[in-house]
Amino acid sequence: MKQARDTINKKLHLALTMKSKELALILSIGIMAIGFTIFSFEKPVTSSGNDAAASDITIGQQNSADSDTSGNTPSDDDSSGAKATAAATPAATATPTPSPSPTPSPNPLEKDAYQDVNDLISSYYQAKLDCNIDDFTELVTDTTQVDIEYLQKQYEFVNSFQNITCYTKKGIGNIAYVVFVSYDSEIATITTLVPSLDRLCLTYTDDGKLRVMMEDPTEEESAYIETLMDAEDVKDLYNDILEKFNNALESDESLKALYEQLSTDSTGTDTSTDSSSDE
Repeated sequence: MKQARDTINKKLHLALTMKSKELALILSIGIMAIGFTIFSFEKPVTSSGNDAAASDITIGQQNSADSDTSGNTPSDDDSSGAKATAAATPAATATPTPSPSPTPSPNPLEKDAYQDVNDLISSYYQAKLDCNIDDFTELVTDTTQVDIEYLQKQYEFVNSFQNITCYTKKGIGNIAYVVFVSYDSEIATITTLVPSLDRLCLTYTDDGKLRVMMEDPTEEESAYIETLMDAEDVKDLYNDILEKFNNALESDESLKALYEQLSTDSTGTDTSTDSSSDE
């Protein structure tokens, strides 16, 4: 069984060094509709060039010699003399001064910093347990994307979500906040709470109400989210939750057995008969 757990943990840690533009959900496994969800954060591939900085360079005024600032139009003779002078004396070439790249605004993780965010997230997770579509009307941007039947199966054996904490970062475009939600799941027949971490995007509607964003992000928004996932404070949060999750496994044999059964069912491999197990 130790091999199964180590295999899953290696997958979780591997994502920290992978160079992919995709945000991977390493673990989302279900047995009897119970799921442990831990997001992994992959390092996004960045261009070796300075495209962003280059776009900030201001191009100076060009062809200034084509116009006479006095408003007079040069005659043909003047033009020929000017041409001769130009041929004899090359014009000095101005060296453009690049504008400095803008310094990104600080965007640290903020813990429970916004009451409206906390209230929305708390209601949203309760609605997932209650499985009443009407409850989602004031919580999400599009209730047609809420699958009540799926939620009923997914959380059938989850009694409650406890210790919900919202870690927010400012968003971009239609995204007001990117929220990393840590919480503990109380699972039926399991004594130990299960540490978990989700990521949600929140947006303000036209009438100024905060909602969980159900629509797919744009390319720009997706790229922005990737940069957030690579932030050190987000990685630290992930590692903290992962450590708590592993500690919970080690402290509760029933939870460990359930987790290993989840791993077995997800891979189709019966690790309980593996000769390398610690049993």
